[in-house]
Amino acid sequence: VMGYSRANEMLLMGHKFTAQEMKEANVVSRIFPQETFMQEVLKLATAAAKFPPQAMKDTKALIRDREQKLFHEHSIREMDLLGVRMSSDESAQAIMEFMKRSVSQ
Repeated sequence: VMGYSRANEMLLMGHKFTAQEMKEANVVSRIFPQETFMQEVLKLATAAAKFPPQAMKDTKALIRDREQKLFHEHSIREMDLLGVRMSSDESAQAIMEFMKRSVSQ
């Protein structure tokens, strides 16, 4: 969904994306103004409710099936790497530095 460079910017650099940036990265398909947000969402929900429920469910499942499998595989790898990272000297040092800063404040 999101390109590598934007994902790196978010995950490695801690960038918080605006709604417009999320739309440009194809994370969301639409942006609604705060003032009309609920009305716009209710319009979409009303339109979606007119479709046959099982057909809607099946279509969504087909769209998401491949991504779900990749996401699951990626999540397992991420948890494995996180376990390794959390037990590293580098991680222990970063936690200690954080604790020192927290205590001094």
